[in-house]
Amino acid sequence: MEETKVEKAINVVNKPKVFFESRGESGNIFALLGKVSQALNDDKAVDELWKQIQQGTYTEAIQLIK
Repeated sequence: MEETKVEKAINVVNKPKVFFESRGESGNIFALLGKVSQALNDDKAVDELWKQIQQGTYTEAIQLIK
């Protein structure tokens, strides 16, 4: 079933926020994925994200996380 515009807007508002500095330790893709994992609290989603991240560049990984 497709999300309505209202449901999409609610999901954007409720989406967890993870802050990092790309030049610092928090910008390390492994550290960042750890923060994302804690924020999402969904192992299946994190595993799928990790599979996608492994196939791309750092820049692509950041776009996937956003």
